Amino acid sequence: MTGVVAAIAPQGLRASVSPAAVSGSSSGLTVRSGYTTASPPGQTYAWSYVSGSLDISAESPTSQTTRFEAVMSPGTTINAVWKCAVTGYGDALVTIELTRF
Repeated sequence: MTGVVAAIAPQGLRASVSPAAVSGSSSGLTVRSGYTTASPPGQTYAWSYVSGSLDISAESPTSQTTRFEAVMSPGTTINAVWKCAVTGYGDALVTIELTRF
């Protein structure tokens, strides 16, 4: 025994996000993605950066549902991967692509 304790999600559920890929495009200065929602409901949520563009931020980083946004230069596309940690259920990943034309 190493003393490591693993949390087991009730009923074998794991965290998930829907949709698992979001995008957005705009000619305006700030580009926003569509919304993504973590499951299961009624838990504590923490959205955090994993990889890609550091210019993308979560609009509501502790909510079950959020969208992502960035202030961008014209003619650019940026991508990132974020995760949502759902207390007791693990992490789920979302891929974001934002384009300013």
